[in-house]
Amino acid sequence: NITEKVINNSVSISECAQINATSTASEADEYHNLINEIDGLKLVNTGTIDRYEPLWGRELLTDKGSKYLKPFLPRDDSNISKNRNTLYRSPKIILAKIALRTEAFFDENGSFASINTNCLHSFKNGYDPKFILAWLNSKLFQFTFECFFEGLKMQGGYLLYSSPNLSKMFIKKISLPDQQPFVFLVDETLEAKKKGIESSNIEKQIDELFYQIYDITPAEQKIIEGEYIISQ
Repeated sequence: NITEKVINNSVSISECAQINATSTASEADEYHNLINEIDGLKLVNTGTIDRYEPLWGRELLTDKGSKYLKPFLPRDDSNISKNRNTLYRSPKIILAKIALRTEAFFDENGSFASINTNCLHSFKNGYDPKFILAWLNSKLFQFTFECFFEGLKMQGGYLLYSSPNLSKMFIKKISLPDQQPFVFLVDETLEAKKKGIESSNIEKQIDELFYQIYDITPAEQKIIEGEYIISQ
């Protein structure tokens, strides 16, 4: 019933942005020899992404057995296609491909290249990327995603956040002014994380705003929160 409520009060998430993989498997293999720790676009993968923030420079990126703390991918290497270069330099939301729950951050300035992940880009008018980011990282989105794909969970409870799976999801269509409370809280979350301050209370406020716009009842909220606790 909760998932039906979300669907009936939403539009396809593909209406707010394009959804694509950030690399094919063969491209990721080819990029291995291009990785350096000197200069270029900052490189992340599924293991170096958290909710709302990249872990570049804090967590080691492992690729084919090699480990990098501050990996870069060259900006203008001929082995990287024009389309990929354009994507990497564009504003985008990058998501871990395999995770227990959504892990997504907003690359606002096109500073990151990414392998073995997926992204939302080319944002449509009427959707603030930070509103989309808030939705992707919310407990209600996670609950809905699991209702769709729980049967495909991997060992350990991991879910596949592939482009086809993400493209089947939904998002609430509200005006840009109505999106601003979400944007404000995302900015607060980002600032807290930048300072190393716990942001769970701010993220809880984001969850509560989504409960409000979807008319989630207190009883339904307990189900969502309960499922979240169990999944953790």
